[in-house]
Amino acid sequence: MAAGLWYPYKVQPIERALPWSEHTLAEFRKQAAAGVPGVRIQPMVEYFFFPKQDPDWAPMVEGFQWLPSEGLPEPFQAAAEFKVPVADTALYLPWLQESLEQQGVVVTVKKLASLAELTQQYSVVINCTGLGSRELLGDQELFPIQGQVRKMGPLPTSEDKVLLVDDAGTLIYIIPRQGDTVVGGTAVEGSWKCEIDVELADRMKQDAQVLYPSIEQLPTLANQAGLRPGRSSVRLERESIAEESVLIHNYGHGGAGITLCWGCAQEVVTMLQNLGI
Repeated sequence: MAAGLWYPYKVQPIERALPWSEHTLAEFRKQAAAGVPGVRIQPMVEYFFFPKQDPDWAPMVEGFQWLPSEGLPEPFQAAAEFKVPVADTALYLPWLQESLEQQGVVVTVKKLASLAELTQQYSVVINCTGLGSRELLGDQELFPIQGQVRKMGPLPTSEDKVLLVDDAGTLIYIIPRQGDTVVGGTAVEGSWKCEIDVELADRMKQDAQVLYPSIEQLPTLANQAGLRPGRSSVRLERESIAEESVLIHNYGHGGAGITLCWGCAQEVVTMLQNLGI
C-alpha cells in the first residue's frame, strides 16, 4: 500500500538518515532517466500553517523554493515547491524482484522462529524483517505506525504535483501516480489496527479536495491500511554471533522505507566489502 514517495519522514537518527536519503535520491534519478517501471520525478508542494525554515534535506532536492504566500489556499501561510521521486510500488516492486531473479536470486517464502535457522546455514545473513523483528528478535524498541490511505482514479495529467501537509498534527497527502492517486493519511504510533475506518477514509477525501478540488470526481479504487516499522532509530549494524557467519540488521525505517532504501543497501554492501566479502 506504500505510496512510494521520497520524503524523509518519521525516521531517526537524522545524521545517518540524510546521507542514506541523498544516496537513494541519486539512484532514483538514474532509474527515472533509464525508464525503470513506476519511477518518476514529480513536482511537489508542501503546505504549512505557519512560516518555516528550510528543512535539512532542502539542498538535496531539485528546485527547492518558497512560494509567495499570496494565493495560497486557506488556512496555509507558507508553501515550498521542489521535485522528488515517486516509485509506484505496484510497478516498481515486481521490477525489483525480476531484476534479482535475472541475477540468479532465489526467492523462498518461509516462516522463521529464529535467525539461527539461517546463520547456521549461510555465511552472510541480512535481516530486513522490519516490524517482524519485534517478534523474531524480541526488539521492544520497534513499534507500529498505523497508516490508512484511499486509492482513487488517476488525476488529469495537468495535475501531476504531489501535495503534502504535515504540520501541527495534520497529515494530508495526495500523490498522483501512473494508474491511480493515493490520498492519505494517518500516522498513529502504537496502533496495530489494520481495519478500514470508513469515516476516516471519507474525511481524508474531503481534506484532499481543499488542495485538489478535482479529487471529488475521482472513483475510489480501494481503501487500505497497514503498519510502518517505527523505531527509536534505524538499526543498521553488524551483530557478532559466530565467527563463521556474518549477521547484519537493517530495519526500523519508520515512514521512510522508500526514502532510505538504496542508501541503506549501499551501507550494507560497504560493510561487507570492509570485511573482505
